[in-house]
Amino acid sequence: EPAYVLGDFALRSTESGFVIVPDRPLALGSWKGLGHPFYSAGVAYRQEFQVADPKGRYEVRLGRWYGSVAKVVVNGAEAGWITHAPWTCDVTDRIEPGENAIEVIVIGTLKNTLGPHHGKPPLGKAWPAMWDNAPESGPPAGHEYATVGYGLFEPPVLSKRGRES
Repeated sequence: EPAYVLGDFALRSTESGFVIVPDRPLALGSWKGLGHPFYSAGVAYRQEFQVADPKGRYEVRLGRWYGSVAKVVVNGAEAGWITHAPWTCDVTDRIEPGENAIEVIVIGTLKNTLGPHHGKPPLGKAWPAMWDNAPESGPPAGHEYATVGYGLFEPPVLSKRGRES
């Protein structure tokens, strides 16, 4: 059976699986490229925006990102979820004059945590026999594991959409 190691650490790909290395703060980019190839829960990205006059409609827009959904929190209160194109969330009711803290929480899927990880499985498909594909010679190189590169690749944008209604 697979073993699951929990804690504050990162992974570095080797010629035979991975080795545990000290954790470092996550930044923009793929979680797997940042040492977290098996992570599937949420990662929060926070940015401050100045709004002089909050009249009008405001939205948070995501550019390049990859995840199952993204939760948007403005000034500590949930504003909504981003689930489909055009990758926006109306945050009008949460915007205040002055500094606004916007947090986007990108959420992955259990694919990275639970697999299957071997035999080049197609994304979105999993059945019991797919977990029988581990190489008999032992763990393959870490970069050969089938995981998904979830993450936020560029900062979110807060934009004003129009005049006061």
